[in-house]
Amino acid sequence: MANDAARAPITVSYADDLVRSWGLIFSNTFLYGPSHGVTVKAMADGYMIMTKCLAECPDITFQLTDDSRIIVNEQIVEQKNPLVRMFYTHLRELDILTFSIEQGMSEDAFKNLMEVLNAKPDEIRQLGGFAGTIASLGIQNVRAKKVSYQKVTEDEMVVDKDAMDGADQAQAALEDVVAFLSGGGSEEKHEGVVKAVENAASDAEKFGDLIVQAADSEEKRDGSGAEGEDFADRVVKSLKRAFDGLSETSVIKTKKGRKSLIKTLTKLEKEILARIRNVKDGVNEEQVKKVSEAIETMTEELQIDELATEYVKKASAADENEKRLLKFMQAKGVDGLANIDLQERLISGGLSPDAWSDLLNKSGIAGSGGGIAAVGHLAMLLAEMEKNVGEGQLSDVLEGVHAEVRKMVVRTERKILDLVESMRDEDEAGVETDAAADGKMTKRRMLTILAEIAQELCQPLAVMNCSIDMLKSGTIGQVNEQQTNMLSLALESGAKLGKLIDRLTKISGLPTTMSPDANIQRYLYEPES
Repeated sequence: MANDAARAPITVSYADDLVRSWGLIFSNTFLYGPSHGVTVKAMADGYMIMTKCLAECPDITFQLTDDSRIIVNEQIVEQKNPLVRMFYTHLRELDILTFSIEQGMSEDAFKNLMEVLNAKPDEIRQLGGFAGTIASLGIQNVRAKKVSYQKVTEDEMVVDKDAMDGADQAQAALEDVVAFLSGGGSEEKHEGVVKAVENAASDAEKFGDLIVQAADSEEKRDGSGAEGEDFADRVVKSLKRAFDGLSETSVIKTKKGRKSLIKTLTKLEKEILARIRNVKDGVNEEQVKKVSEAIETMTEELQIDELATEYVKKASAADENEKRLLKFMQAKGVDGLANIDLQERLISGGLSPDAWSDLLNKSGIAGSGGGIAAVGHLAMLLAEMEKNVGEGQLSDVLEGVHAEVRKMVVRTERKILDLVESMRDEDEAGVETDAAADGKMTKRRMLTILAEIAQELCQPLAVMNCSIDMLKSGTIGQVNEQQTNMLSLALESGAKLGKLIDRLTKISGLPTTMSPDANIQRYLYEPES
């Protein structure tokens, strides 16, 4: 019961307040007498503080040590205050080293206790000491130990009873662990035994002892066991039981715990094999392999758990970052992303072109045709083409560029056809009139602009195609095979662009006048501010 009291919860603040309040009672009684008003008030305050403390724990144990410490329910009260020193000195004079008070003490019993504690030392000794005085007066809710002294010879040893009880409990706990590891543990003690296994696992040497003891215990209990089973097999079974038990505890659920257990398992193989040699006559290679493989399997399981935890954590963080990035892309739009070079930043950071395309599609800003993604992919291929000049990989990159251009042309043609269909539907629905009435751009005005843009595109395209054709033909200098292939690619792309412009011209028609619209030209050719 005394051990339980010592472990009862109490804060340092409560312990300090309690000791000070009792020290004040001793001081006021000595200075003013027990009936004076200040003593009566100190008595009432002391009882109130004690009652508050007892509301938090079932009992309070006071202990005075030889090194001048006051311990209240395992909380040390420092002698920095005169009232605390008064408490310590007063109890030492009465030869009181330890006593406890319990919940339910009445105020009258408290006053009787204070009267005993304020008595003269000789009076207390005549009544058989503090414990005898409490017993003779019948003061309830106070426990006091009677201390006796006995001379011992040099070859005798004095052992604290609590220490002996603790050692007995520890030994019983170890026996329960060995029983559990040998497969013969009690189900009723399972939770406590698993906790003991967890504590033992922190020390590879002790852990190895327990595992080998368990294997030996199983052999003595069950005999030789299954056919072909040797001592190493029983050691492995004990190891697995220990590992399964640890899987139920918190040690395997934290990163720090897993690392600690892996470290223990690393040391454990050597410890176990050394102990097997002591228990049995030698260890052969097959037995060494069994133990090593079992420990390796357990270590791998812990590492897999760690990898899985890290993967899930990083995948979750990646998903969250992707959501934020997509939200940012949606807010910026196509033009905004071009201005801040987001694609280049991500690619330079290690993002693949395909991953960039996926991001664009997820953001929804690429549109149903995926045009911006295609342009981004083409840009990457062109950059790769520049990078691989002279490295023998150019032909492969050229094929990729050529294929990508073909895809873009097909997509653009599809868009043009969709535009034609949309205009035809609007004509039938009479949208033209409604748009003009609302002050919006009419279809006719849009076609006029489109016609002039198509016409303006024809001129630089013609210059580009002519220049490239001259280079390819060797008119202005010899070109090698690799250069010829690149120029052919450029000419083919120019021809495809010319077809697209022709399609636009068919839709929009030729400009209505021979003089281009000045406003349109200004918009097309004015430098950006």
